[in-house]
Amino acid sequence: MRGVLFDFDGLLADTYPVWRAASVAVVPTWTEEDERSLHGLDTETAMTRLSARAGREVTREEILGAYRERIDQVRLMPGAAELVRSLDLPLAVASNSPTDLVGEQLVALGLGDAFVAVVGLEPPLAPKPAPDLYEAAARRLGLLPGECVALDDSPAGVLAAASAGCRVIGVSAATLPVDRQVTSLTELVGVGTPEW
Repeated sequence: MRGVLFDFDGLLADTYPVWRAASVAVVPTWTEEDERSLHGLDTETAMTRLSARAGREVTREEILGAYRERIDQVRLMPGAAELVRSLDLPLAVASNSPTDLVGEQLVALGLGDAFVAVVGLEPPLAPKPAPDLYEAAARRLGLLPGECVALDDSPAGVLAAASAGCRVIGVSAATLPVDRQVTSLTELVGVGTPEW
């Protein structure tokens, strides 16, 4: 493997409690189950579901504004910093979240300098489970997707990475459709990429 591609939300950073708090701030009737239904989905799909629950149009600006108000609550997932800092390969992020938002959080979390590229969902890229984000992230590293390992924690993400042609490691306690799965990034720290 010549490069490693990371998902962001739920994989590198524990953003779900912050997204849920932002959602509840905008749509007070939003539930934990509603939030779980968004796992791995893009912002526009989330907006559609939030709007349906609210009975009005919820805008991207509203939800992103509420999220940014709470951005200091985002924490790294266990093992994320150790794994990223231990890899001697070019790294990129491929996320369904907006590029600028992911970049801001990486800097705030002390990992801004670790990634060659951050590819978030911006036109004309299609959201996961389409392969676009992983293909673009590999290109930004100057590599083919088949030369990269992708780490993702959602069914949509692992499908996107596999469709792009990456070797995929699922990182979740829930079963994902992958050949290799771990429950936490901590399981990969110190293992070394040749064994991935």
